[in-house]
Amino acid sequence: MTADLRPMEWGELIERSLALYRRSFVTLYLIALVGAPLVAVGGLSWFHGSYPSTIDAVDYGQIARNLLEGRGFTSDVALPVSIAFPFGRALPQPLNFRPPLFPLALVPFLAALGARDAALIAADIAFALLGGIAAYFLGRRVCGRDRGRAVGLAAAAVTVAHAGVWLEVGNASAEPLALALVGLLFVALLAR
Repeated sequence: MTADLRPMEWGELIERSLALYRRSFVTLYLIALVGAPLVAVGGLSWFHGSYPSTIDAVDYGQIARNLLEGRGFTSDVALPVSIAFPFGRALPQPLNFRPPLFPLALVPFLAALGARDAALIAADIAFALLGGIAAYFLGRRVCGRDRGRAVGLAAAAVTVAHAGVWLEVGNASAEPLALALVGLLFVALLAR
């Protein structure tokens, strides 16, 4: 089998990727139906009940909240306890040591669920599930038609049931988003 190494336009790449997704709708539904509760239960088992356990999550949460409120990529206080606490805010200070992608990805979740720590967990559950779906497509694409679906489902199951993924979801960390983005990047590259 030889690889097709000709240059591909973005439109063709997207069209081929969408065709692959359309053929797998039932399997994706199964992954979402089983994977979402699994990641939610696993992630929440690491969550400490009232606040994320890492300062990274708190920083990302407050940046996302400030972006949502139109105050830009800023920090309110030096060391907030929770993104939901409105008191104790100082003048917004530019925050230049946190990368912008994760707070930007959190904004829709905070808009839908409110500026609460649970919105960070919900976002990470969605990102981890997207990573599981990407793992399915990678397994399916790499192993071909015969074994591809079984290998893809196994890859998705390992991804959404992995304790490391649960830990990052429970800590409201940026890693589930990275898992999803890297997985989707590989899916797009292999769709050629």
